[in-house]
Amino acid sequence: MSTQLVLSTVGCLLAAATLLAEDAPYAECRYMRAAGQVQITVGFMDRTADLDSRTAALERNGIIVLETSTPRTFTHTDRVGGHDLVTTISLQPPVGHGEGGAASFADIRVLLDGTALVDAPLSRGWGGIDRIVINPARRL
Repeated sequence: MSTQLVLSTVGCLLAAATLLAEDAPYAECRYMRAAGQVQITVGFMDRTADLDSRTAALERNGIIVLETSTPRTFTHTDRVGGHDLVTTISLQPPVGHGEGGAASFADIRVLLDGTALVDAPLSRGWGGIDRIVINPARRL
């Protein structure tokens, strides 16, 4: 086998491998009782070897990793001062590669007593929302 063919084969194999960043994007939905608010924040956490096995526990605590290989939806419900607040984050797998194209897309929808307060893109490869603060008593 020629050296050029071997290098070409190795290059194809490397290009086909899925490379993951050292950190993983996440969103956290948290009821702050003392402030009477629900905050949804977006950030990054270390990508540990056991991250996949911890995702269910994270989601039970209102934290969702904003990556997926198949479309999926996360729903978090809070009862705040007599109001029902339902936060739904929909994830879509990446559609490309490179800067921004290899990232999953996340959309957010927040319902307060059945009425949409937020219906927007949460995270795209090129950017997104850092924080949403909802005060159900004031409907903001």
